[in-house]
Amino acid sequence: MTELPSIEPKVARWRKVKSILAGFTYLTSLVMLGNCAIWFEQVRAAFTPADLHALGRHVPAFSEAVVAQIPALPLLFLGSGLASLVLALIALRKAASHDAKLFWISLLAAANLFLCANYAMLTIIGLFLLPKLANAG
Repeated sequence: MTELPSIEPKVARWRKVKSILAGFTYLTSLVMLGNCAIWFEQVRAAFTPADLHALGRHVPAFSEAVVAQIPALPLLFLGSGLASLVLALIALRKAASHDAKLFWISLLAAANLFLCANYAMLTIIGLFLLPKLANAG
């Protein structure tokens, strides 16, 4: 009678793949937070509230609110990256199981990427799209 093959090597290999993907995703999210901080610093240097009024008579209130928030955004991104790193270290130390650690690391990565995407889209809409649409007609 033949023995059934062991499933342990496949489980260990899958566990390693999940760990690598979670770690890569988390590191990518930290890099994106740094890139967004640099990008918003460049946007702050390039655009002022006077630039919005140069596009035409109508300036949407949302665009003015976006321009008012831009100076604080690089600090927000760097601070959230540091907080995320501290929370990741706490999760790696305190989580009971390997899957719980991967869950918390992936959740932090998703929050970091959502923060970057959210503020990038709000800025693109507020600085580029809405002022042109308001003054198009």
